[in-house]
Amino acid sequence: MADNPSIRRLASREAFMEKMRAGDSYSVLLVGIVGVYALMAVLDNNQWSRTVEGAAFGGILLLALHTSHVRGRLIRIAAVVVACWILFNIAQSIFGEVAQGAGYAMTVLIVLSPVVVLSRIMRHPRVNAETIMGAVCAYLLIGIAFASLYGLLDRLDTEYFFAQGQTTDPVKYLYFSFIVLTTVGFGD
Repeated sequence: MADNPSIRRLASREAFMEKMRAGDSYSVLLVGIVGVYALMAVLDNNQWSRTVEGAAFGGILLLALHTSHVRGRLIRIAAVVVACWILFNIAQSIFGEVAQGAGYAMTVLIVLSPVVVLSRIMRHPRVNAETIMGAVCAYLLIGIAFASLYGLLDRLDTEYFFAQGQTTDPVKYLYFSFIVLTTVGFGD
C-alpha cells in the first residue's frame, strides 16, 4: 500500500501545503516572483494587462508577508490594501483614470516587503536553502520596490521620468531598476 503512487502524491501534496501554512517557503516565493516577471514580459502594455499584473504582484506580496511570518492584523491590512489595489485597477480599466490613493498605499506595501523578508531571514537560526532563497527573494523585491518608487515619482512629477520624454510602462521601470541594482550600467 505504501508503494501506491497516488498515496505518495497525496502525502507529498499534504507536506507541501503544511510547509506553505507554516511559512519560510521562500523557494515558492521565488518561483512566484519569476512567474510574475514572465507574465509581464508576455502581456501587452494596456490597462487590463496592468490589472492582471497588479493582481499577480499583490498575490506575491501577500505570499512574501505570509512566508515571513507576518500574521494577525498586519496581514489583514495588507490583504485589504491588495484587494483595494485590484479593485482600483479594475475600475481604472473600466472607467479610465481615477484617483491614485490605492496606488500610493500599494507602493508603501511594496517598499516594506523586502524589509519584512530580510528581517525574517536574519532571524533564521541557521543558513539553509530556504534562507538563501529568501535572500534572493529580498534582492528581487528590492528591485521591485525601486521600480515602484520610480513609477510613483513619474506619476507625481510633471516632467517625464526618462530623458527620452516618453510615457513608460511598468516593465521599463523594472528594467531600469535592475540595470542599476545589478550595476550592469546604462551602456545598452
